[in-house]
Amino acid sequence: MAATNLASRPALTAAGNPLAEIAHLFAERDGLYQSLANLTLNTDTLPPETASDLILASLPPAPQ
Repeated sequence: MAATNLASRPALTAAGNPLAEIAHLFAERDGLYQSLANLTLNTDTLPPETASDLILASLPPAPQ
């Protein structure tokens, strides 16, 4: 993936503060994301290998 010049990216909203924008959008959308998720997994304390194993274990078997 090519590097992106963050200064040239458009703002998410008109707020002007990127961290505030992200926090606001997350708070606004979190309920929707949770309601549409097939799987939610708290990875705060999991090593990446464990997280990926849990994700793979939640997937249906591949069609034969």
